[in-house]
Amino acid sequence: MKWSFSELALTISKYVVVGMIMAGFITTIFPSSIIQKYLGNPGLISMASITVLACIMYVCAVGHIPFIAALVASGASPGVAITFLIAGAATNLPELISMYNVIGKRCVIIYTATLTIGSIIIGYITNLILSGNSNFVNSQADGASVQLANRLFLNIPESITYVCSIAIIIFCIIAILPKMKEVIKKYA
Repeated sequence: MKWSFSELALTISKYVVVGMIMAGFITTIFPSSIIQKYLGNPGLISMASITVLACIMYVCAVGHIPFIAALVASGASPGVAITFLIAGAATNLPELISMYNVIGKRCVIIYTATLTIGSIIIGYITNLILSGNSNFVNSQADGASVQLANRLFLNIPESITYVCSIAIIIFCIIAILPKMKEVIKKYA
């Protein structure tokens, strides 16, 4: 418990806060029509885009399923879903940072490159196999798919969400405080 609240929480919180800021920025700036336009395209650019998102984003393996269901129901191709499932579960930023500290830079680069390229190839093959289907999503079933995805999400009371967010921000502040003191001392 001591390690998880001191070392682990302080290390991970910096990246979680950056991820929260990026997610807020992305969801504010990009309308849902962008998902259909870019991630609905079964080409390599959509695969590479979702791979970058999957590598940065931290989602547990079970948490991927409702996200992917909603993504496909919004118009993303099945290959994008497969690519996200593979890359997201195996290459997320907190995991890569931990691996970097344990096995080193070279191994993390090889691991990440292999998984990312492999996930893009498998997603592309998935789209090729399903290319005879001009509509990846049945438009009549879209509403039901989104409702199903929403039911699969864990419903946490909003007050708990705020408490957890505040805790992560506090851990982040505690983690960056020594560096901020050094910078202030250096320039003061």
